[in-house]
Amino acid sequence: RAFRNGGLILLDELDAGSNEALLALNAALANGIMSLPSGENIRAHKDFKCVGAANTFGAGATAEYVGRTKIDAAFLQRFGARISWGYDENLELAMSGNADWCKRVQRAREAALKAGLKVLITPRASISGARLIAAGATAEEAANETYLADLSPAQRAQVGG
Repeated sequence: RAFRNGGLILLDELDAGSNEALLALNAALANGIMSLPSGENIRAHKDFKCVGAANTFGAGATAEYVGRTKIDAAFLQRFGARISWGYDENLELAMSGNADWCKRVQRAREAALKAGLKVLITPRASISGARLIAAGATAEEAANETYLADLSPAQRAQVGG
């Protein structure tokens, strides 16, 4: 509908999908004409916009995202700009329901980044840890069960508990 009538479409998790499916979209994005299996050709509306989102830059699996696929370079070129988008820490704070816990997670994330660690400390740790604490867990238990759970002892030392 967005292609035909105008609007925004978000292609989320591009690097977790099938390149065959993406290649089917390639010509439509490149040429502004989509050929349907019925034989109908649709011209892109002047207000059609397409945004692609992925956890990687399309080069394939990383240490953090091992199940991601390499995306065809021709398809990637259909998107004029690539933006690395971090977390909105104010939104994370509001969503977590526990400001002290959330700030602890955010400090750990910053420490991991400064140390160059290839680990994920996401807002999910803020939210799930806050829930654990609300259910009676200590902050140390919540840390061990969320953002510290997959870290080695050396990484834990760098991130801090």
